[in-house]
Amino acid sequence: MLPDLSPGAVARRLERLRVLYVAVTEEEARQLMSPPRHERPFVEAVAARLAELRALTELTAHLHGLKTR
Repeated sequence: MLPDLSPGAVARRLERLRVLYVAVTEEEARQLMSPPRHERPFVEAVAARLAELRALTELTAHLHGLKTR
């Protein structure tokens, strides 16, 4: 189905975009687009994620009545 391109419909969409638009500075845009800074070393972050994955695996096995070890 094609969108309604009548002048009234287009004007309503443009008005909605105008209301939703939030102006930001170039610096703010760069901060929004930059990757998050990690507060802990990479090795620690990987170890924590691995521990979480193992815990989720054990929980899944328990919920499904499987034995993991």
